[in-house]
Amino acid sequence: MLRLFNEHHLDQVLLECRSNKQTVDQGEMHHAFCCTITLTEFFEPATNSQVATIHRQDYVDPDRNPVEVIRMFRVGKDVYILELPTQG
Repeated sequence: MLRLFNEHHLDQVLLECRSNKQTVDQGEMHHAFCCTITLTEFFEPATNSQVATIHRQDYVDPDRNPVEVIRMFRVGKDVYILELPTQG
């Protein structure tokens, strides 16, 4: 899957997309003691078609690095639903 992502230069495609970012509500205790989860959806500007969804966890603990996972991406008419960690 990472090969597909790289072959189709989806990192560059996402830079051209409109994004919609939303925080996932998991309760105050979760946000205070664990992490904040953000989902970002990316849409092609010309067609408004969804291209990708990326899940990001930002931890309260400063010793833990954020984790980003690509949950969905589309290449042409093919849609891939997966968990692909980014190299971020």
